[in-house]
Amino acid sequence: MTRLVTGLGYAGLLPFAASVAGVWALRDYPRALSQQGFIVYSLAILCFIAGSLWGTARDRAGGDKALRLLVSNGVVLFAVCSVLTAQAVIAAGLLALAHLATLWYERGSSAAQRAAGTRGCGRDSRCLWWRCILPTLRV
Repeated sequence: MTRLVTGLGYAGLLPFAASVAGVWALRDYPRALSQQGFIVYSLAILCFIAGSLWGTARDRAGGDKALRLLVSNGVVLFAVCSVLTAQAVIAAGLLALAHLATLWYERGSSAAQRAAGTRGCGRDSRCLWWRCILPTLRV
């Protein structure tokens, strides 16, 4: 299962790489399409990660569960609003901030769970950022 998750993580980077290459190498309409593809795919990945936060909220208790649900919804709303700016550079920057905020939240909540002795981003969780996407970035 770990090989599959890692493979999917690397495969998920291909659309990012292709769209960046398109922005760099193409001109006019194909370049604009690559730029928009990068932004839309970034939004999709961010929504997917927020969905994994939502899915793991059921394993939490009390205020931590409510906070996780609010963060997952807030990240998606922020990301959609950033795309609605219709400025590619601003949208890309805001989406990058949203990805970093999600990473920061997951790191903090996982560390707090480990300190409390409860399950964090373990083998059975859907914490794909840690298990799939982040290892591909440490090349």
